Amino acid sequence: MFGGNIYFDKSYNGYSWSIQSRQEISAFLEYIKLHPLYSHKINRFYLVPEYYSLTDSKAYEQDKSSTNFIVWTNFVEHWNSKL
Repeated sequence: MFGGNIYFDKSYNGYSWSIQSRQEISAFLEYIKLHPLYSHKINRFYLVPEYYSLTDSKAYEQDKSSTNFIVWTNFVEHWNSKL
């Protein structure tokens, strides 16, 4: 339904599902909006559209004093925080 790949992950001796393309992630995000996750992972998942917006504008490459770069650094802090 969402695409992706299933592979055996030796680190915990089980199978993992992985989606990587923007299209697959967007389809899964739409599904999650209808059927929400009930874990800490949902907080990060809802940041995905902002991530795409910032990377499309190359905010990470801007001058460090620019508004876009400041927004990018705030986003990275939020992404990495233990929500």
